[in-house]
Amino acid sequence: MIGFATSLVEILVATFTSLLLGLIVATRAKPSSSYLPAFALGVTLWLFVDTSNDALLFDVNSGFSGGWEQVTLVGLLATGLLALLLIEYFRARGRLDTQGTGDAAYLLAILAALGIGFHALGEGEAFGSLASSTASGSMIAALGGYGPGIGYVLHKLLEGVVIGAVFRAYSAPADQSRGNTFGKLIVLGGVGSALTLVGDAVGYFGPINASFFFALGAGSTIYIMVRLALPMISTKEIYERHGAGLLALLILLGFLSVYFAGLFHSVALP
Repeated sequence: MIGFATSLVEILVATFTSLLLGLIVATRAKPSSSYLPAFALGVTLWLFVDTSNDALLFDVNSGFSGGWEQVTLVGLLATGLLALLLIEYFRARGRLDTQGTGDAAYLLAILAALGIGFHALGEGEAFGSLASSTASGSMIAALGGYGPGIGYVLHKLLEGVVIGAVFRAYSAPADQSRGNTFGKLIVLGGVGSALTLVGDAVGYFGPINASFFFALGAGSTIYIMVRLALPMISTKEIYERHGAGLLALLILLGFLSVYFAGLFHSVALP
């Protein structure tokens, strides 16, 4: 067994530092109105596929006989989306009328980080459950080597890029070049990491069916995909020659980037 405090520190360091690095990369990239959101949309598409699979595809294979578990999974899918939409409606009302305001961009990025955090509940639960049940003295040994750890770090780094892409897409051009956003990136990384710690505690002391958390995360991922797609639709690149093709390739690149990170989960690196 690995101590609870140790499991919290390890998952926090791995999650927060990876998210923060992804946020920094996204917000320091060369400005573009739609290329970064296209890549981030590809990442988010994979996240939706991944979380839907972890949510047992919402028990669709049970037909109409899935019972309360099937209803709960579908209900949590809707809850993940509606929760972020309602927060946006009541908190951002009046601030989204003028695109490019710093407050609006920051709020939308916080919602994206919260959406990432929803499915991180399930990841934290798996981590905490493993920490409390393993006979190994370290998480690396419990995971079977460094491969899964590398995969997790890359996965979180790309999620940080997603949050940063939302922040950047809705910021004014002048704000994108300022160096006073690091404090906000710290907060965004913290929001994206916080629910991982909650999941870790749940998994460590009382493991539950993590598919419920992933169903919630799948719903919130829909919100993030919409927020990334809107800037792409409303910008000129999509109408330029080869513009749509380039955006499609960037979406594919983002999708395959997370696929590549996922390959490490099955690789044992001693």
